[in-house]
Amino acid sequence: MSAKTGTVVWVVLVLLLLFAGASLHSLAWRVDSVGDDIYYAWLEGLRLREGQNPYERVLESDLLQNDKYATYFPLFYLLSALTQAAGLLDYESWIAFWQPIFLVFHLATGLWLAILFARQRRHLLGLVVLALWLVGNWVLHLNYLINFDAIPIFFLVVSLTLLRRRPLLALLCLSLSLALKQVAIFLVPLYLIWLWQDGAGRRPARLLWGVAAIFSVPLLTSLPFLLWNAEGFLRSVLFSATRAPSLALTSGRTFGHGGLAARLPLLALLAAVYLLAWRRRLGRYTAAMLAMLGFVSLNPVLFPQYLPWFLVLLLLALVESGEGGGATGSAPTATNS
Repeated sequence: MSAKTGTVVWVVLVLLLLFAGASLHSLAWRVDSVGDDIYYAWLEGLRLREGQNPYERVLESDLLQNDKYATYFPLFYLLSALTQAAGLLDYESWIAFWQPIFLVFHLATGLWLAILFARQRRHLLGLVVLALWLVGNWVLHLNYLINFDAIPIFFLVVSLTLLRRRPLLALLCLSLSLALKQVAIFLVPLYLIWLWQDGAGRRPARLLWGVAAIFSVPLLTSLPFLLWNAEGFLRSVLFSATRAPSLALTSGRTFGHGGLAARLPLLALLAAVYLLAWRRRLGRYTAAMLAMLGFVSLNPVLFPQYLPWFLVLLLLALVESGEGGGATGSAPTATNS
């Protein structure tokens, strides 16, 4: 089989997988998601349209027990309010608008991964990775829960793969990911380490520039709420770091039933990953994957929607295995072309 024919076959197989994945995910769509997290994203948008601050409710809490507080940065809440203001007033029409968008970003992430492997001439592995991402149980369950995680996951993957060649665009993609859902916050120290290592003689300026770029979108979208009620906003966003464990038995319960003490195992593991990254003992994708694995494994609060965040970085880490980048700390050349 010629190279051109092989490429055509690969493209056809990718398209078939994308079509099959889209069809399978569409079958899992449902409208009875009132009471799920996505419903409360719609509700926060409604509160914004009515002039209510979604971050103020947490002021009545003990910062341990959750009552569906607005714990994310406000970008998606603002998008929720804007789409409602555009005419999607009831929840059914609103979710019918957003579900295809979530699916498109999910498919785009799988296609992005497949292309990375194709550039390494590992076409079959790219197809396997694409299939795992499209039809794996963790991701299907995420779709069933109708979470908007597919959007920030896509921007995180794009950010990691573009960091060496287009750092500003990569940092802005990370900023978008954080502004939507701050799950990737544990990767920020890794980004700062990588920026410092790549900075040569202008490391302090590069580091400050990186911090400004990473937090630009969250800060700009959060500024109105900080001016509106700073205490409510900060308590609400930081609630995830203080809430009580969600499981009867977690590593965090050894150290306490809430707050930072319950997160000591996670913090210790993250510190080890950061140190290994600083010493260039880990490839960038592997370091990101281990940091996310630590979050999924040791965070005292566990939800099924966290698992796809780890899965996508695990699949991305396989890219380094084709470049011998496991201990170099450098990004694979396949991502830089």
